[in-house]
Amino acid sequence: MKKRSERNEFLRVILTLGTGAILVVSLMYVSIPLFAVWGREFQTVTEHTVWAGSAFGFAYAVGNAVFGLVSDRFHRKSILGIGLAFLALSTLAVGWSPSLTWLIGWRAVQGLAAASFPTVALAYIGDVLSPRYRPIAISVLSSSFLMSGILGQLYAQAVVGWLGWRGVFEILTVSYLALFYFVYRLPAGLRPQADNSLAQVFGRTVKLAASPSLLLTFSVSATLLFSFVSMYSGLGPYVSDRFHLPEQGLMWLRIAGILGILMSLAAGPLIGRFGAKRVFIAGLAAAVIGLGGEALSESLVFLVAASVVFVSGIAIANPSIIVIIGQLGGESRGSAFALNACFVFVGASFGPVLAEHVESFAFLCGVLMTILFIATVIAGLRISSGHLSSSKGNPIIFKREQCPD
Repeated sequence: MKKRSERNEFLRVILTLGTGAILVVSLMYVSIPLFAVWGREFQTVTEHTVWAGSAFGFAYAVGNAVFGLVSDRFHRKSILGIGLAFLALSTLAVGWSPSLTWLIGWRAVQGLAAASFPTVALAYIGDVLSPRYRPIAISVLSSSFLMSGILGQLYAQAVVGWLGWRGVFEILTVSYLALFYFVYRLPAGLRPQADNSLAQVFGRTVKLAASPSLLLTFSVSATLLFSFVSMYSGLGPYVSDRFHLPEQGLMWLRIAGILGILMSLAAGPLIGRFGAKRVFIAGLAAAVIGLGGEALSESLVFLVAASVVFVSGIAIANPSIIVIIGQLGGESRGSAFALNACFVFVGASFGPVLAEHVESFAFLCGVLMTILFIATVIAGLRISSGHLSSSKGNPIIFKREQCPD
């Protein structure tokens, strides 16, 4: 009976958080198909409109650091709910922006509000799920984070031709209000200790930030989403110019990436069998091979196949590095996830900028290959696989805080 109850709770939690992760994190990517649309709307060049994406990313990075730290002090479910309410309001404001300046400003506010969800959701998993379900839950959430990169672009591309770019954000506003309701119905989870002051939480976070092992881990982690965003930012324009692919074709090109992202669902069992560090390195190696294939592609079919290999590598590596960071962070995992998110999304914010300024798509792939190769070497030589693992077969066992209701 207890196992059935735990399973039902797992399904309810992961369905809500997984859907929420796609809806919230997709805000990072909905701007990619809209850069040209905003250029026509506000009569400017793409080099200016890309800052609507970067402004969101920078604010999102800072917000993740803040909310992750706060989540080690205040009730995580409450943070999720309040954050979604503010996200709905700021998303509506983005859709009603009268100029590019207002759009960029509201995108920054939206990024801060959106940051209340992903890091806190990862930490919340440790509050409400038993240890046996946590690796699976992290794999599903990680898959959702990456899936948002594809689905966010597809969604924006589909809706902008139907309701215009403002409709993209108006529909999302309604979605966040619905998500608020479902989060409200989730289990309350554990509450931080009453004497766990913000000063104490901040002190522990400073210690985490001063850890050489964690700093290296954060830096390596940042290369994943940076590479993912950079590749997709450059892929669309390249395919349109090189293969004269229409908008419908670009949509199918992005859909193909979902096949690679689904590989993240296999990360949990692989981590349990081989360990998080080995799986992470294997994922990075696959991503490098995929980028090499994309750079050398002479046919569209080969290019699509190589992009799926690249995405598969990123999809396997992402949950693996999250597991490592959770192990290293221990009871301060909320702060550890927050610091990691700050690194990750600062890196991702530069993705569109890099793709806009490189000479060619092949050169872009070469730059990203070099970055990921360096990350692979660092991971193999310098990154620890964590100190909280209690058994080879169950590498991610977070301590469950004893907190009063």
